[in-house]
Amino acid sequence: MKTPMLAAGLFLTLTPAAAPLCAANGFKAMAKELSRAAKSAGIERVAVLPFVPADGSSAKDGWNISEKLMTQVVRVGKVQAIERFLLRNLMEEHHLAQTGMINPATLKKIGRVFSVEAVVTGSFVSLGREAVVNARLINVETGVIIAAAERQVDRDWFDAPGSGLADGRPAW
Repeated sequence: MKTPMLAAGLFLTLTPAAAPLCAANGFKAMAKELSRAAKSAGIERVAVLPFVPADGSSAKDGWNISEKLMTQVVRVGKVQAIERFLLRNLMEEHHLAQTGMINPATLKKIGRVFSVEAVVTGSFVSLGREAVVNARLINVETGVIIAAAERQVDRDWFDAPGSGLADGRPAW
């Protein structure tokens, strides 16, 4: 009788302290989950596309989210990731950076150009200094969503000291 109550009390005591830790490690956890799913599906190479704001936030925040997630995918090391700069050129060429629109033909083109089998993309909602990120791992040939993940993450690029960001947005 006392053990379940003790466990519940311990859980309630630790939960508020664990919340910031979860937000800080959200990109790492998301990268692990999506990389594991990719490996299980036989996918070896992925591209991480910019994330689309679902709330009117800046599209530049979507590039920042993809950068953070890309770094963690590389660190996890279960799949290979393509260089972001090359991807950015293709995205701008197709005006995808502004629209967030990705149709099946574009997915296949990205797959052919970069020899990737899947892309990671999704949406986000800004919550002040945090964001809720919804990511999807999508097979470029079929358009089928292989895995999806949602995490609350820190927006540490937002108004960071020494970043030169007057309005909280990247200057690029």
